[in-house]
Amino acid sequence: MHLEPKNHLTKLPNNPEVLILEDQNYKIPPEGTTYHMQKQLRSGACFTDFGQKSKGTLLYFQDLSSLNKYAEHTQQSLSDVVSMQWPELGLSLPQSDQRAIQKGERYKLCHAYLIFEPTQPKDSIAMSRRYIRGLASIYEQLERPAIRTLPLPRYAHYALQGLVRTHGCWQQVEENAYLNAYLNDYETPPESMVQLAVLTPLVLHSTLERSNHAQQVIGSLTAGLSNFFDPILKAFVRWIPNKEHHLDHSEEQKKPRVMDSWYLQHPLIQLASLLEAKHLDADLENKFYQSLRFCIKVAHHFEYNWPIFYDLDTLEIIKEEAQPGQGGEKDVAGMYAYLMLKAYTLSGKKIYLTEAKRAAKTLFRFGFDLIYQSNNTAYAAEALLQLWVLTKEKKYLDYSELCLGNLLRNTGIWQRAYGNSKEYPTFFCLYPLTDAPYSAVFEEQETLASFHRYLRMAHTEKAPVAEDLQALMAEYTYYASCRLAYYLPSLLPKDILATRVKTGYLDAELWMPIEDLGDGWEAVGQVGQEVYGAGFLFQLIRYHYLSLDDTSSCCYIGYPYIEIDRKDQQVKIQVLGSSDYGCIVQVYGMKSNACTITLKDGSHYDLTKDNNRLKIKGAQEITIKWKS
Repeated sequence: MHLEPKNHLTKLPNNPEVLILEDQNYKIPPEGTTYHMQKQLRSGACFTDFGQKSKGTLLYFQDLSSLNKYAEHTQQSLSDVVSMQWPELGLSLPQSDQRAIQKGERYKLCHAYLIFEPTQPKDSIAMSRRYIRGLASIYEQLERPAIRTLPLPRYAHYALQGLVRTHGCWQQVEENAYLNAYLNDYETPPESMVQLAVLTPLVLHSTLERSNHAQQVIGSLTAGLSNFFDPILKAFVRWIPNKEHHLDHSEEQKKPRVMDSWYLQHPLIQLASLLEAKHLDADLENKFYQSLRFCIKVAHHFEYNWPIFYDLDTLEIIKEEAQPGQGGEKDVAGMYAYLMLKAYTLSGKKIYLTEAKRAAKTLFRFGFDLIYQSNNTAYAAEALLQLWVLTKEKKYLDYSELCLGNLLRNTGIWQRAYGNSKEYPTFFCLYPLTDAPYSAVFEEQETLASFHRYLRMAHTEKAPVAEDLQALMAEYTYYASCRLAYYLPSLLPKDILATRVKTGYLDAELWMPIEDLGDGWEAVGQVGQEVYGAGFLFQLIRYHYLSLDDTSSCCYIGYPYIEIDRKDQQVKIQVLGSSDYGCIVQVYGMKSNACTITLKDGSHYDLTKDNNRLKIKGAQEITIKWKS
């Protein structure tokens, strides 16, 4: 629906577009169940059934990208504009008494999609699949923004230099240096998660880790890891024990001996990855397995139902639920299962496989309401897929897909282009929590990495994961790989950055990400500059950049991929995702005009220094040849 006013207008009719009535007598039917509705800046979607007496479901999707001009001229937000108030649903445009839509301008005021299906899904798994199937059908029709690739390897070197040279990134505790969580945050003691969130992707980055700056950071962080081991509990803990008493009680978890459930699992997952890479010595390996025993003890105490906060010594619950009736950290059982499967792979001990199965079973009851924190849910999806690989039991694959559905419903599939949001891409952004008003770099980069591993496992093990899910996951990684760099304040106009931040300090010249990108009418970076988010660049390069030779040449690949074979000056890869969509392949650092890409159909494309990119379809093998 378009509008071209002949005069300035401040008031518009604002009636919902959809009215649900019974088909014979046009009465209002008994209220159905609303399974999903737009929350803040997420996709403008609503998904409902028609109650017990009427079969069927209705998916409504408003393309909020189309409303940017209206939002810009009226200075209104497009947060929470799609809602369901039975029996009405649809768009309710926010209006301003001060800001009018302009005479002679052409506005699109509605661009909605409706998908009705007359049957009733039997359970939450079938309901989630229907939602994803409908979303994928709509996604194919959306006008999706063009991708702009960026020189991420160069940015990673800048970030490393910043880590090494910026005192505000570090604090000293006795003989060791540790990363702050946020720039200049000296009030908070060092955290194990913060150190490992940077160390692990840096160690696993095959080329960057050889630089002097990388070795300096890796050496400093590795040297301090054992100091997070609590000798009484015999476990790695969140806060470094000999400085825990400095916690200022400013937040619920900033108190001695208080543990946030996912903070127990996350450092151990990273340590497991470092053990797989043979980076840790025997002492740290021993401490890792001791920590697993403590972690299992805690899991048994809570029967795999993890609260928000608990006391490390007594295991007394301090905060059980985020909000009354919402449950605790529901997806941490899946994160725990992922950790146990890592331990099973490392040790071969079946106790860890048994633990993973027991924890996974507790996820089955949450359905559409599983997600607590996005990266935790991504780990849960991976764990469930791996359990399917090991057992071939269908229930694990079903609930793995359900986890992915939870994640995709927590995204914003639209380009926010009003106010400050005009200055950076936002299409297909992921939110860290179900009630978070902004997207966050740490949870996004962890989920991106998880999606890569998931799609690789699904392809290698021939898992029958729904094609719609695989397509949307690949599309998320594609857009995120070119979007996440805009969390760096160096790439943003200075006048949109917050002048005061919640924690620490914001240095606009430092190649270190801010935590938050919120509504266009909010300043950017209000939470702070996230030192532990610096690993996102190393993560992106690890998963999206393919080394071509021993020099500086590499190839950006927008979709997840698997390297199949490598010979002298030639590499064959399997590009994942869907052939219904495509991604960019771009070559960097070529010393000559001799790079050829051969596609599945046999066609050849020569890339040069001046024409170094090619758009290809997903789900195909390609071969890249080059000359030194």
